[in-house]
Amino acid sequence: MAIHFKCPQCGKQQDVPDYSVGKVFKCGCGQTLVVPGEGKVSGLTFLMFAVIAVTVPMFYYLLFARPLEVRDQSTTERLAVPQQPVDEPASPSSPDRAEPPASDTAPREVEFLRPPVPLPVAGNQTKISPKQAAALKAIRLGDGAFAEGAYGDALAQYRRAAALDSENCDAEARVVTALFNVGRHDEAIDEAREMLRTDPGNACASYLLGCMQRRVGALPDALTRLRAAVELDPENFAARHELATVLDQMGRHQEAIGQWYEAVAACRKLLAEGRTDARFRIELGTFLGRVGNASEADRHLKAAAAQSQNDAGLQYLLAMAYGELGRTREAQRHALAARVLGHRNAEKLLKELGPPSRTAAP
Repeated sequence: MAIHFKCPQCGKQQDVPDYSVGKVFKCGCGQTLVVPGEGKVSGLTFLMFAVIAVTVPMFYYLLFARPLEVRDQSTTERLAVPQQPVDEPASPSSPDRAEPPASDTAPREVEFLRPPVPLPVAGNQTKISPKQAAALKAIRLGDGAFAEGAYGDALAQYRRAAALDSENCDAEARVVTALFNVGRHDEAIDEAREMLRTDPGNACASYLLGCMQRRVGALPDALTRLRAAVELDPENFAARHELATVLDQMGRHQEAIGQWYEAVAACRKLLAEGRTDARFRIELGTFLGRVGNASEADRHLKAAAAQSQNDAGLQYLLAMAYGELGRTREAQRHALAARVLGHRNAEKLLKELGPPSRTAAP
């Protein structure tokens, strides 16, 4: 930016840069002149001071003040984190509070549902369609996989059967059972509820729902469902066994014993009618052991063992029955046999039973 003024001697116009304010120079006429400034700072000088005024505080902040501020902020945030109380439990009304475990022991894995009752051998029956026949074949294949602990394979076969024959109740119930055993508990429970919504008198759906509710710890709901299942089908000894187990877990031991006696009575009736398959004898032996009839229980369990020497699924059920009755040595022996025969969950059951004894070899 230029400064304009005239020489007082000759009147010549002078044009000099603004940074020449206050400097002395000679005009062409020989007159000595001082560049007037009228107290103004040159533009360049002003810009230089402005840059210094801005940059110096900024550098100071970045180098010294900012690190201290960040450190103080992190310390404040760390101290401000709410500490979880050690002895004081969360408020029961808190919506985010996790539900406590059902017992005082550490949470355990959810118990599997038992295998479905095998379909009766086909005899003289009305003509069925090819799709219905294929559905029955898929169910039997699924039952075989389920008995060996291959629950995912069983589910695939049951789904196929249900797709082939949408009115096949056996396939629908088996889908629910397999869903639960592969760990899809909520989905299985929802499907059982849907079965009951469609048919409130479905004893099988009520039984399955009660079984699943017991295993996930919803004992009052399980009690309601299993009572309904027994009312709908009084001879369903499996439902009575589950009902007795719920009552026992709720501390209502005398009522539980009464239900096991009812289960024994239902089984004796079937025994008198000629039912002697291994699966049935295992159930009957378990009930007899529950009511204290050890000798008769042992007779039926041994008969079942003789009938199922080469069946992985039945050996596994025998191991569970003996384990339920507190007879660990026999339970270990049959669990080992199930493992040799290829049952997928036998190893897990052996771990639950503890180290096998010397007499437990299959």
